[in-house]
Amino acid sequence: MSDAENCSTLAQSDRRKMMKVNDRVTVKTDGGPRRPGVVLAVEEFSEGTMYLVSLEDYPL
Repeated sequence: MSDAENCSTLAQSDRRKMMKVNDRVTVKTDGGPRRPGVVLAVEEFSEGTMYLVSLEDYPL
């Protein structure tokens, strides 16, 4: 499985390729609908790629 396929299980970009900072994505949540957000940071590790996503409707 490629990094792009592996990462898209939780967050998906509209273009279904490697996500970049400022890309609009949707994030899968436990038992709920996908939630829209924006990628704030991307960090590459030997185990894969980690994305920091700001959700539009994150409750405070």
